[in-house]
Amino acid sequence: KGLREGSLKAALKEILEVSGGLNSEANENGETATLPEGENILNTTGDEEAFVQAKSLAASNEIPNLEMVASMQSTIGQRCRLRRVADEISAPGDATYSLGSATGWRTKKTMWQYNDLETGEPAVTEKEETVWSLSMDKGGEEEVGALELVDSLIRAKKWKHQYPGYTEHDSPLFGYRNKIGRFCGRAVDAPYAASPSFFSKLILKREQECYQSLKSRSYENNWGGKSGLRNAWIVSMKENFDEPGALRRGLLTLEEAFHELCGGFENLNTQDGDEEDINSAKELLENDNLRSDVELESLGLKISGLWHCRESRLVFREIISTTDSLGILALSLDLLCRNCQTYLEATKPTVTRKSVTAASNYDQGMYQAYSSSGRLTRSSYSTEQQTTSRRLNSWQQQNALY
Repeated sequence: KGLREGSLKAALKEILEVSGGLNSEANENGETATLPEGENILNTTGDEEAFVQAKSLAASNEIPNLEMVASMQSTIGQRCRLRRVADEISAPGDATYSLGSATGWRTKKTMWQYNDLETGEPAVTEKEETVWSLSMDKGGEEEVGALELVDSLIRAKKWKHQYPGYTEHDSPLFGYRNKIGRFCGRAVDAPYAASPSFFSKLILKREQECYQSLKSRSYENNWGGKSGLRNAWIVSMKENFDEPGALRRGLLTLEEAFHELCGGFENLNTQDGDEEDINSAKELLENDNLRSDVELESLGLKISGLWHCRESRLVFREIISTTDSLGILALSLDLLCRNCQTYLEATKPTVTRKSVTAASNYDQGMYQAYSSSGRLTRSSYSTEQQTTSRRLNSWQQQNALY
């Protein structure tokens, strides 16, 4: 019992010290403990001058996007996104990112070792360094220097406001895999399956699969004809694979090409005044009643085009035009391919080569069964015994005609 109470008191004391409810500098007798040499008390205010020096040091080291923290006066209470690498030697590209807030700062003395130019021997000098304390959201505290603090502040702003082009390539999120949603491609491609380059390869592959079936259903093929639109589109997708804007424009171009290959809205039964009464895509999305009536996916076998109504196409193109998410673009591509497959199933020809061959064989057999007088011959009534690979015995041979 006493051992358990002792460990419980120690754990409770640590919790109180972290939360600030207990003075960590006081010992058990209530006396103020002395800090180690070179250690100062953590200050919660007055880091303006130290932060100005930190920004000047960051400018001399050419840290990018320093203007994002140029107007910031103090770091106390500011959000930081800290990057930590567990092993710089064996796994330099495996990092973890964590959020926290700056709670205070202090100066501490550190020992620096350098080579003396006059004597050529290693020398040791004492230097004061300003460090900031970060309270992490996942628990615990971290101490960072000036350069790491400025870099964490800039990274937090980029992450919060979704700065264009900011991606944490070495985040553990890209390497996450589970048993249910396992990546079905090569194992080396799993961490990069959600990157723009792989989406560019996917859209080229889906276009080739759908185009081979759609080109035989269209009388006017302006996409893969002599105009060269398809070849120019393929070249642009291969060259601008890392630009989200180019991928978005490429998907819109592909939708327009598939829409024309499927016949457009020529077979859609609409009256003369229906085109003028169609609402815009923004009006459809803002109105709850109209938005619930729009169906983007083509269902059933009574399909005459890529989209079953004009509103569906307007909403689809509006969603793609206003999004910057690669996941939304991937879902849109999957929907476009499903609608193409539905159109191919609905417009599948009923008279196939097999049915034509069977009908011709039947007509030829019936022609041979009738004589020149128009009557059925005796041979047409006789049933020929099916030949089998098994040998007949003597009784079967004698009674084969009975």
